[in-house]
Amino acid sequence: MRSVRSANSKRPLSTIPKTQSQVLEIPMPPSARKIVPSMHNLLETLYTKKCEELRIHLQPDQMGRFQEKVLSQYSGHTIDLSELSLPANCTPLINKVVKNVPFVVLSQNPLYDGVRNLQLPMVSLTLCNCGIGPRGFAVLFQTLSINQTLYHLNIGNPFSNERNRLGLALNQLAEALKKNRILAILDISGCGIYDLRKLNSAFAENRNLLHINVSDNELKDTLILPSYLERLEAQNNMFGQQVVQICEQLRQGSDSVHAREINLKRNKLTINQLFAILEQIERNTHLNKLILDENTFISENNICICNYLVYNNHLEYLSLRNCSLTQNFIEQLASGLCRNGSLKTLDISKNIIGDQGVLALVQGFQGSCNLKSIIMKRCGMTDLSGLELFKIFLKSNIQEFDFSNNLMGDQTAMYAIQLIKKNKDIIKMNFKKNLNSYETNNQIEKLLLENIQDRKRNVIPHLRHKVQGMTNYREQQDYVDKRKEQLFVKKVQAEKDFKFAQSQVVLCQQGAKERTQTVEERMIKLREEAQQLTIQQLNLDKFLWNQIAVIEDEQKVYTDQLKNENALVVNLNKQIQDSQSKQKSIVQFYKQQMENLKLQEGIQKRKLDQQQQEYNSILSQLEFCKKITENNYKKMITLIHYLFLHPIGSHQFK
Repeated sequence: MRSVRSANSKRPLSTIPKTQSQVLEIPMPPSARKIVPSMHNLLETLYTKKCEELRIHLQPDQMGRFQEKVLSQYSGHTIDLSELSLPANCTPLINKVVKNVPFVVLSQNPLYDGVRNLQLPMVSLTLCNCGIGPRGFAVLFQTLSINQTLYHLNIGNPFSNERNRLGLALNQLAEALKKNRILAILDISGCGIYDLRKLNSAFAENRNLLHINVSDNELKDTLILPSYLERLEAQNNMFGQQVVQICEQLRQGSDSVHAREINLKRNKLTINQLFAILEQIERNTHLNKLILDENTFISENNICICNYLVYNNHLEYLSLRNCSLTQNFIEQLASGLCRNGSLKTLDISKNIIGDQGVLALVQGFQGSCNLKSIIMKRCGMTDLSGLELFKIFLKSNIQEFDFSNNLMGDQTAMYAIQLIKKNKDIIKMNFKKNLNSYETNNQIEKLLLENIQDRKRNVIPHLRHKVQGMTNYREQQDYVDKRKEQLFVKKVQAEKDFKFAQSQVVLCQQGAKERTQTVEERMIKLREEAQQLTIQQLNLDKFLWNQIAVIEDEQKVYTDQLKNENALVVNLNKQIQDSQSKQKSIVQFYKQQMENLKLQEGIQKRKLDQQQQEYNSILSQLEFCKKITENNYKKMITLIHYLFLHPIGSHQFK
């Protein structure tokens, strides 16, 4: 498998297959041809088993539809069993159905932990949204560690129902990635990964992973990339500042990672983090495709994008959809496009740059721009900027345009029609949902169909232009005949080369048959040993799960005891709270009594003070009366003494 990787190491990433049936083109072996007649019987038993497990009445019509659905998508190397509601106990029958089939799809079936009994002799396995838990994944990853055939494993969750959960099985996955030497494509999107430390250690030791998908996991820590990684999908995470450390591994001169495609869509990146990313990958000679959609890049200084496009001449695809691009950013992007010689596709859709931004972008297309495809949906363009843009396109070699959902009218549409008539290489021009008329849209579609039909007839576009430029019919015919003769000579030579290659292929196939016989004998022995090892591992797993069950029972007992103790503690706390509340009420009552006594003491003191004052006033009155009586007494004595001393007559006395 490593020799295949080294031979195709310079192949562009766009040629990496995306569907399961295109990962490897394997011819149908004789053993697989023998299975086809018995496939109906296997599917019939599988359907009956499904009905028994789900307690559904067996219906012949439904069985026929079941078989028809599977067989319609069944080829010699691919079988699709997705969305068939196959329960966990159907796994042994599933093993019989998918035997000797390299590409297997079991998505959206409630397999749960029944996946532990699934055998892995296939090349590609898809288990999306099967409700698999940590226990099922633990056994699956243990068999994966000794598996030598599985090339593509997809356990992601593209849908919200019956999600797969890695949980503690992340440790077994890390160990399997350290030991496995065949697995090249791994999809663990939306699996609830909580810790990247174990995976990072496994990725650092892995030498065969080419494509990793860790999307929809809300990751925040730094991700270590495998050394031979070619494609990374990490959209809808929360890397933020950690993206800079991830991109440090892509710096030119580092002997670690040579990735060709990176998808960082919806990662909450800012303009400063974009500057740091572009600075790290500015001199990278391997990266061909960069997707930064749905991040927010708002700033007044955007010189970094210009420098990146000037110094990097290897990037072919750049996507900046819905990134809130500003006028200054578009100007720097245009200045970088003038001096870039590698970018083939540019996507700046859903950025409302308006006419000013489009006019600034026109300057970038005036230079030595090598774009082949441009996508500008929902950019707020009108005829003011659209006319200038299409005037520049008349001098360019762009083959695919997408200007849908803008505000351009018939004037710009007429320029688009002239462009398609002039450039026969144009095969795509999306001008829908603008302000132009229905007739212009029909005319654009007809011209595009003519270009596509010319391509199917193998009409060379530049030859057509040269013939149209000639006025003399004889010259046209001579020129076309010469070109046909040249092409016929090339065709004959190509047929000879093809026959020679076929003979070489036949010789290689004969040698391969002899080798495959010896390899099959060895593989049979290795499979027997592997089966013995798997049986031993399954026994160990059963023992471990029994021990785990015992431990869980003990934990349940302990939890019950803790619940009882907690209930007692709660009751004691309630009693303590009641006693405290009673004490508080008693203290408040005594406080009120003390306050009442204090008030009574104050009243009594006031009364005593008043009585004392009255007593003092009475004493003062008594003293005053005494003084008056004493004075009167003294006066009486003096008067009596005077009368005795001086007797007087009565008349005088009177």
